[in-house]
Amino acid sequence: MQPVRVGVIGLGFIGRAHVDALRRIPGITVVAAAGSSERIKDGAVRLGIDRAYTDYRELVRDPAVDAVHNCTPNQLHFQINQATVEAGKACFAEKPLTVTSAEAAELVELASKRNARVAVNFNHRGFPQLQQARAMIGAGQIGDVYAAHGSYLQDWLLYDIDWNWRVDPRLGGASRTVADIGSHWMDLAQHAIGSPIVEVIADLHTAIPVRFRPAAAQTTFQRPSSEHARGTPFQVDSEDFASVLVRFDNGAHGTFTVSQISAGRKNQLTLEIDGARAALAWNSEESERLWVGSRDDTAKYAQRDPRHALVPEVSTLPPGHSEGWNDALRTTIAGFYDSLRSGEPAAPWVASWEDGWRGVALTEAILASHRNRQWTAVPRSRSRVREV
Repeated sequence: MQPVRVGVIGLGFIGRAHVDALRRIPGITVVAAAGSSERIKDGAVRLGIDRAYTDYRELVRDPAVDAVHNCTPNQLHFQINQATVEAGKACFAEKPLTVTSAEAAELVELASKRNARVAVNFNHRGFPQLQQARAMIGAGQIGDVYAAHGSYLQDWLLYDIDWNWRVDPRLGGASRTVADIGSHWMDLAQHAIGSPIVEVIADLHTAIPVRFRPAAAQTTFQRPSSEHARGTPFQVDSEDFASVLVRFDNGAHGTFTVSQISAGRKNQLTLEIDGARAALAWNSEESERLWVGSRDDTAKYAQRDPRHALVPEVSTLPPGHSEGWNDALRTTIAGFYDSLRSGEPAAPWVASWEDGWRGVALTEAILASHRNRQWTAVPRSRSRVREV
């Protein structure tokens, strides 16, 4: 089997995580990296990557690269994804697919015309107990789905001197918390239930309207008493917190909360699904267990165990050997390369660019709902994107 040669564009936190995941997949070789400054060369050396480019187009044109991972800030996603497909290469893109649904629809159409092998990274799908929940729902084990609810909570932007490129709409887009982490919750809920969200009503809140941007504009996490210079005041328009009501196409209703200012919550995603016969609950910080609730029996925890799972192939370790966020990322990426090699459709835990378009369309609908203070329909197909 010939190795698949991969280039990674962007070596920030998520780019480095991609490199680690790729190196744990047999038959994959990371041969090149690209970034926007000379620092990419130091990063490539530290990670043992032979070639480093300061222009992503050089990596995309490199004949020694078969597939590209796009791990850059949001505003670069469209042009890099487009260039990769036009170069005839496979593309594994970080979410959001783009910052507008119109651009996302254009990418989906381009990939379809070129018969390109593409995916977007909603890596929480790769957790085994999330796939167990999806399989149980699909098999009718909890009955008709009545409701879904949950949250995605973080605290990394709690202080006004906390900074990240996502705060700047020129780099991250009009939405921050919904686009960054709310997109994960919505994707998981739709994926597990098997039905798209078709209508939303939202309330967004910017708790910290002015942040202090450091001179180098790097990501910073500071204590309020820090001697760190406060930097330049920056007017913030994107949301720190959001509450959203949703309606699914199958008639189920739901609600979720997202926050990047919830002290003590580092990276907690929760999803609960209420059915006519049973309920399921999953928490990313306790990802080895799936709670199964019943009115007529004692609630139970289903521990991850591939010997008794409905989707055993998602697990990579024996029971009792905890699988975490980085393992879920590896599982998702491995599913993409299994599809690339076989030519078969990707596993369900690999999100398509159509899923990526839907995530952007949902974010736009949530922004419109907050702006207009009313229920807002989500486009059901890409053909309606330009109508909304």
